[in-house]
Amino acid sequence: AQLGNKPLVKFSWEKINSNANYHLLVKKDSWETGAIVQEINTPKTDVELSFLDGEYFWGVKAIDPLNNSETDYSVRNFWVDLTAPDIPRLKTPDNNLVTGDHLINFTWDPADVTDLKLSYTIEVYQVLINSVIQLTTKTTQQTFIGLNIEASGKYKWRVFATDNAGNQSP
Repeated sequence: AQLGNKPLVKFSWEKINSNANYHLLVKKDSWETGAIVQEINTPKTDVELSFLDGEYFWGVKAIDPLNNSETDYSVRNFWVDLTAPDIPRLKTPDNNLVTGDHLINFTWDPADVTDLKLSYTIEVYQVLINSVIQLTTKTTQQTFIGLNIEASGKYKWRVFATDNAGNQSP
């Protein structure tokens, strides 16, 4: 099964013979009982179609009108996830915190408490007159990370979440 974060999905299959046409069937949620969302008859061996969020099952079968025969459906599934995670809510350190510690604990509320597969990227940066110093770290920790900030100064920070499909919170 594949997971994608683009609405356009390309289907392809092997050519059976030069006489064959193909029947592509796409259903939502289940092959056996799912609602048909796309149904196409084509002589081609590839098709591109657009989908919304959800799990889909697709099957293709070859139909040979000259021999009056057809194959069984070959079935696979895939997911489309177009929805970005929510924005994590920053908790600590507090705004305008002044500290002599170099180890700073950054905490946030998770973007989705039910999705433990989210990864988080924390960006800590310091804007200087002629440059920006930035530290970027990725973590699968859902609510915190401790970072060692060597240089003294005033810093800003943000956290964003990324899901398994590659969608990123704003």
